[in-house]
Amino acid sequence: MLIFIRNRNISSLYHFTKLNNLKSILDNGLLSVKYLKESNTKYMNNDNLRLDKVLNGISLSISYPNYRMFYKYRSLPENCGVIWCVIELNPQLLIDKDCIFYTSNAASNCSNSKGIDGLKNLFYDNSNRIMYDLDDKFTTDPQAEVLVLNKIEPNYIKSIKFNTEVVHFPENFDYKRYNKKYKLLFDSDIFSYRKDYEYWK
Repeated sequence: MLIFIRNRNISSLYHFTKLNNLKSILDNGLLSVKYLKESNTKYMNNDNLRLDKVLNGISLSISYPNYRMFYKYRSLPENCGVIWCVIELNPQLLIDKDCIFYTSNAASNCSNSKGIDGLKNLFYDNSNRIMYDLDDKFTTDPQAEVLVLNKIEPNYIKSIKFNTEVVHFPENFDYKRYNKKYKLLFDSDIFSYRKDYEYWK
């Protein structure tokens, strides 16, 4: 799997969340909805429905966030004024953790499997890859998803990206400490969409 990851130039995985969740994530890691509920941990969820029914899974995207889903959540009336962040993660966790690979959104009836074959299936050939000269690191479907069935510890976090240069953090957020340990960055491009957007409209 490591060879495939390197050959595809996969250097990052992504998870988007609300700013109010960030301190807990940086302190404790990314935790599943199932664990958060059972431990009575306070959190602000992205998806109230969780149609994928995998409550013990943590949703990640490879090389670029699922911009279609991300835009949908940010556009909801109840999320008006919410500050979002994108967490960049080390792809080593694809090797270290128990993962299910979905060729499209996990809530759809798409194919899914584990292991190296499951990962390879996310990069299937179609006219989209040729038409837009899609980078090797990008999954064919922008909504392809990885569900990680374990806790993702903070040491897998590479950086935190924001859509604005001025972020109003909660009072209990120790910016200096977190910025020293993790890179807190302004990166509006990661909040945009891939160049094959027209194909998937």
